[in-house]
Amino acid sequence: MDDSKRPVSYQPTAGLSYDPTEAKYWDPEALHGEVVRTFEICHGCRLCFKFCDAFPTLFGLLDRVYDGDVTKVTAGETDRIADQCFQCKLCEVQCPYTVRDGHEYQLDFPRLIHRYEAVRARTKGMSLRDRVLGNPDQTAKLARASLGLANVMNRVQIFRWLLEKLLGIHRDKLLPDFASSTFEAWAARCVKGLQCCGMPAWEHGDLDSLRRQARNNLEILMPFVEKGAKVLAINPTCSMMMRREYPELLEGVSRDQSRRLAQAVMDPGEFLWSIREEARFNTEFASTPGGKVAYHAPCHLRAQAVGFKGRDLLRKIPGVTPEMTMECCGHNGTFAMTTGGFEASQRVGRKAFDGLKSTEAEVWATDCPLAALQFAQHAGRKPMHPMSILARAYREDGFPTPVVRDETRGDA
Repeated sequence: MDDSKRPVSYQPTAGLSYDPTEAKYWDPEALHGEVVRTFEICHGCRLCFKFCDAFPTLFGLLDRVYDGDVTKVTAGETDRIADQCFQCKLCEVQCPYTVRDGHEYQLDFPRLIHRYEAVRARTKGMSLRDRVLGNPDQTAKLARASLGLANVMNRVQIFRWLLEKLLGIHRDKLLPDFASSTFEAWAARCVKGLQCCGMPAWEHGDLDSLRRQARNNLEILMPFVEKGAKVLAINPTCSMMMRREYPELLEGVSRDQSRRLAQAVMDPGEFLWSIREEARFNTEFASTPGGKVAYHAPCHLRAQAVGFKGRDLLRKIPGVTPEMTMECCGHNGTFAMTTGGFEASQRVGRKAFDGLKSTEAEVWATDCPLAALQFAQHAGRKPMHPMSILARAYREDGFPTPVVRDETRGDA
C-alpha cells in the first residue's frame, strides 16, 4: 500500500449527524468527512458485501483503482454508491458498529445515505421521476381519476415505453394496481385523511415532503394514541418509518409527538401475537393450507427487531409449518421500478426467489406488499399477507383442506 495514504480514523468526526435539525447535517464538508470515515470502516470490515450493489462498488473501487485509499473516491463515484443503496436497512441490522448498539463508532450507513441524498436534493434539486415516485398519494389520485384506465395503460407496451423515456420507470416492471377507492374511504367511520408514511419521498432526499406527510398523520393519529390506542401498519416500511424514522427526522412538537406515536405502532402480526392468550383471539379455523407455507421475512420488518410474528401466527393454523427465507427480495420501495434498478433488483432478489421455490410449498407468505409483487413477477407466484392467510383459514371455503374439530375437546 502507498505509504503516502492519509490514515482515516474510525472515530466519529465533528461532522457526525443523523439529525436534520442540526445545522451540520446540511454542511457538505461535514457530510464528506463522515462519508470518508464510513467508507474506511466498511472497507476494513466488509461484513455487508452481500447486500445491495453499493458495497461491491465501493470495495471494487478501493481494491482495483485506489489501492485502499478511501480519500480518493470521487464525488461522482460517491453519487453512484448512494444511488445503489435502496434502503433495505439490512447493513444496519448486520453492522457491529451501530448507534442502536451504542458502539463508539456510531455508524448508520442507511441514515448516512439518507443524509447524502437530502443534501444532494437540496443543493441540486430532484428529477421529475423522483418527484413522481416520491408522491404515491398524488399519483394514486390521478390514477383513480382515470376510472380504471391507468391500470389498463400500465399493461400497454407502447405506453410503458413512453413512461420509461419520460420518467425512467422500467417498461417491464410489474406495477401495483390502483384501487378505485382508498383504504381511508373504506375506513372513514374510524379515521380518514392519512397520507403516505413519507418513505418514497425520503428515499430521494425530499425531507420537506416527508415532514409534511408525517405532521398530517400525527395530527390524525395522536388523539387515538393519547387514549391508549395501538396504531397498526400493514406495510413494514410504514411501521418502520413511524417507529424508527419519524422520531429522528421531525422537529419541535412533532418530534415529541412522534416519540409517543412510535410506542403505539405495531405490525399487525405483532399485535395479534400479543393478544394470543386472550379470549378475543380467535382460533376457530375452518380450513387450512396444510403442510409447508413458504414465509419471506421483509427487510424493513427485520430492521425493527420485533421478530416474525406473522410467521408465528401461521403456526396457529392446524397443520401449517412455515419455512422461512430471510434474503432481500430486491424491490425496496421504488428502486425496482426504475430503469437503473429493475435488473439489479432481480439479481439482488435471486436468493429470495430461490429460497421460496426450494420449499416446494403451494402457499407463499410475506408481510410486504411490494415484495409480493416482486415474487409474482420474478418467481412466478404471488405470496399472500399472513393476515390474508389467517382470514381465509377462518372460512370453510378458504383452503381445500377442512379443519376437523374434536368436539369432545373443543379444538382441532
